[in-house]
Amino acid sequence: MAHEEGATPELLDALVDKRHRSYMSAVRGISLGTFRARVPVSTMPIHRRWVPRLRASGLLPIARLVEGDMADPARRPRDRAPRFQFDMSLLAALLDRWRSETHTFHLPVGEMTPTLQDVAMLLGLPCAGRAVGAEDVGLSWRDDLLAWFAGVQRNELALPYRPLPTNHAHGPTKRWLLQFSADYMRADADDFTVARHFEAYLLWLFGWVMFCSSQGDSCPKQLIPLARSIADAPLHEMPQFSWGSAVLAASYRGLCTGVTKVSAEEPIFVGCPLLLQLWSYERFPVGRPKMDFEPYVQLSADHDDVDRPTMGSLWCLRRPSWVGVQTRKSYHDFVGQFDALVDTDVRWTPYTAADIYARAPSGLSSLCLRDHEYWMTRKPILYDIHIEEYHVHQVMRQFGLYQQTPVPIVHSVEAHVHRWTRQGQPPGSRWADKVRPYVDSWAAALDDVVFEDRPHSDEEFADYLRWYLPRTRTRVVHVPPEAPIEAARVSETYPVVRDQNFAIAYDVIRAIESEASSSMGQYHDMTPAQHQSTLQKIVDMCKRFRQAVTCRDDNTFLPPRSSGPVPVTGPSSRRSAPAAQSGPTPPPPPPETMTTPSGSAVWPTYVPRPAHLYSAAPGSSLFPSMDPYGAGSSSLHRPIHDLEYRQVGGTDDDEEIQEVDDLAQMEWVNTFFSSAPTQEVVGTSQLGVPHSRRRTTVRWNRRLFLSRVVGPLARPSCRSH
Repeated sequence: MAHEEGATPELLDALVDKRHRSYMSAVRGISLGTFRARVPVSTMPIHRRWVPRLRASGLLPIARLVEGDMADPARRPRDRAPRFQFDMSLLAALLDRWRSETHTFHLPVGEMTPTLQDVAMLLGLPCAGRAVGAEDVGLSWRDDLLAWFAGVQRNELALPYRPLPTNHAHGPTKRWLLQFSADYMRADADDFTVARHFEAYLLWLFGWVMFCSSQGDSCPKQLIPLARSIADAPLHEMPQFSWGSAVLAASYRGLCTGVTKVSAEEPIFVGCPLLLQLWSYERFPVGRPKMDFEPYVQLSADHDDVDRPTMGSLWCLRRPSWVGVQTRKSYHDFVGQFDALVDTDVRWTPYTAADIYARAPSGLSSLCLRDHEYWMTRKPILYDIHIEEYHVHQVMRQFGLYQQTPVPIVHSVEAHVHRWTRQGQPPGSRWADKVRPYVDSWAAALDDVVFEDRPHSDEEFADYLRWYLPRTRTRVVHVPPEAPIEAARVSETYPVVRDQNFAIAYDVIRAIESEASSSMGQYHDMTPAQHQSTLQKIVDMCKRFRQAVTCRDDNTFLPPRSSGPVPVTGPSSRRSAPAAQSGPTPPPPPPETMTTPSGSAVWPTYVPRPAHLYSAAPGSSLFPSMDPYGAGSSSLHRPIHDLEYRQVGGTDDDEEIQEVDDLAQMEWVNTFFSSAPTQEVVGTSQLGVPHSRRRTTVRWNRRLFLSRVVGPLARPSCRSH
């Protein structure tokens, strides 16, 4: 929904919005960049002696997601990826739509957000337990850490020991922690040595997977007490933390701080990028790779119920691929695709019983569903000093439930508390007492939950959209007042104008629909002059629509529609023209020449687009149903493996159009030169496939057509007569 420049939609805060990435892009037209994150560039294997503690602490499922080489590779698919591939362009395009006012993504299809359900189902993290609040760490943390690891003996594979640098005040560095990986632990290590290696592993897991920060190449020092408590506590007294709520709170804070980062240099994405990317893969076709969707490996009934895969194991432990011209790591492409998102593109409820069984016939980790009562809580979630509101009542459709309209906006965290930060604070600042009320509040999370038993209804959700869309901003691509007209440039690497014009074309279609509906209601009361005026308005709007779609000036036109349907043969053509009239089809002329019905040879100088690409059968629309950004997906009646990828450049349908039978093409050429000899040359934007396809595909279709049809016709005949 477009808003006047300078006007702030009702659901947005004016002070926040003026610094928001979506405002900078959509209103001011500033070109934005992507982010970078402190994510692992390599994996770290799990030692078998760490498994009991990982299981008892609730961290085993997420540790399996980022595990390196395993002792038993047969336990996982053989095509598993060496490490998860983060796509920061996809995350940046998603972040542009985050609103800190509501803690939801404002999309054209409604509000959506990662919830505790997503954290549990994708990462297998527990929601029950003590909140991960702030820990006060003394100024001597570095000396204490070095003294604690001083007696650790490593094996002969380890490189010479390098002490912790003195100029790192934020926490232990990754290089220092990797000196104590499982590969360097002695086979005869005692329990103390095993605990220290395990503590180093936990700090790596916290700092580079679960709670990524912007503090250089180091893990935040306030996480040291958490890692040590898990490494040293007896198994039967293992402390239980709500890792799920902590990871979600860290991700919310990273989104809230990232939406105002518009600097030329790539800012750092904090929180848990792994969670957000897995969430996007499960929900949207934007940037989703092609995967092997065979069910997980069967596990025996007596297998450990915690050490089982999660819904996110598919994306982490199998190798992704991007087929054809599908774009990966293209920020501008993803921004345009999210702007064009429609309801059937979204998998609203990806964790149904059928979805779980199709992916994991032997069952998921027990931690995925154990704490489902916490998913509907209203209590604030927290990590360290970051207190975040949890607005699950605004995204009830993600649970398949009724969405209340209008949505009540209730703030449970004061604005100054939400702005708490450690930046600029003196070393040794005390935060534990400040966040203790929120830690205690989480202990009563089950006492304040959203109760809703009414199922989702499309009609009622339409009422929600009518309330929601006029009150927010769902577009990020800058939309100028008029459709930009551009000339093709050799330096152009991405047609940004097409994404801008998509929004214009969308508005024009809505205006045409409104004008036509209004005129039909007053048809008998209108004079001929009023009818003519209405039709002229529709014609003018259609011209504007064509300009927006073609990105060219309105000085070209399409050839007239064919007098009859064009036959298309071949079993591979799903997008076939209507059936031809009954009767035998005359044989085509020899491929070396082309003749008119009078028998004279014709050397073609211009070959327009085949008529079946712009003609339509009686009663059908001239413009076929097209997704301007490639193949979409539906979450209603199709499994995920049927709607995997959103092609940025083209789709399989392009190949079907290209593979039109040569006989039909020759028939069309004969018809053209016999019935329309005075055709004018069509503009360059009219060649190739429908305009929603990318220019590379247009060039390829034109080249293929000329080589298959015009080439044989243009060669002089060498046949003897």
